[in-house]
Amino acid sequence: MKTLLIALALLAGIHQVAVQAQNLYVSEPNNGNIISISPGGSQSTFASGLTYPAGLACNSAGDVFDADDFAIYGFTPGGVQSNFVASGLQPIGLAFDRAGNLFESDFSGNIFKFTTNGVKSTFASGLNIPRGLAFDSAGNLFEADGGTGNIYEFTTNGVQSTFSSAGLPGIICLAFDSADNLFVSGNSSYIYKFTTNGVQSTYASGLSQPYALAFGTATGQISGAPTLNIAYANNQAIISWPSSATGWTLQTNSNLATGTWANYGGIVGDDGMIRLRGCIGSARAFTKSADSTDALSSFWAHWDRASSR
Repeated sequence: MKTLLIALALLAGIHQVAVQAQNLYVSEPNNGNIISISPGGSQSTFASGLTYPAGLACNSAGDVFDADDFAIYGFTPGGVQSNFVASGLQPIGLAFDRAGNLFESDFSGNIFKFTTNGVKSTFASGLNIPRGLAFDSAGNLFEADGGTGNIYEFTTNGVQSTFSSAGLPGIICLAFDSADNLFVSGNSSYIYKFTTNGVQSTYASGLSQPYALAFGTATGQISGAPTLNIAYANNQAIISWPSSATGWTLQTNSNLATGTWANYGGIVGDDGMIRLRGCIGSARAFTKSADSTDALSSFWAHWDRASSR
């Protein structure tokens, strides 16, 4: 399962976030920086001196791509910058498909596709201020249309349909969870959730312009971590792990600290997370008394080093 990461727009002028190898990359257009935040929360400047870094995306090799002012820049995991597209664009959002092609939403009303070699083609046109882009697990592309507040879906062949005509105000960013539920944020105080059938609900409210969304993966944040097995039955999320887990910390999401779950047998940290320290080969069952579908879809767990907490 995955955890939802939210960047509030009023904090340091944050515009976009991206996740790669469990580092969180945050663009700050007001000061021209891209910030890297490690899984442990350590913050550093990944890139600086940019004109207006906006949309970010990471490819499978760990490279970070930035939609900047009229250009797209690429950065190696070590921060070495290169020009992926030097000029001629008005980029807003970026997203990679599973083949490594980069898709860019452009203020001109187009979505452009770039192959891994940088060959450009027009994937879609006639849109009204296209912004956030996201792919579902089937490879369909979804677009947040800023001018209309609608969400459009494109098949892998570019066939367009309307996923939502709700006219959401200030729609900016899209993100899918592992169950293909779509989450939407923008210039409002809400984050909306859409099921695969397009049923809309309010996922969170009372926020301060939550521009950017990204989901982090549930397991394997640290190389060499013991395997976690998560099963679901009878309103329970059952986690098991091998004896090689000694010295690791099992970390689960803050839903477990709300009182709606029981039997976690761990401690709650200052950040609201549950942690089981110094684990040995064992299992834990996390029980939800009601509304199990939503609860289980939002549950996640992963390893962290016990010594780092």
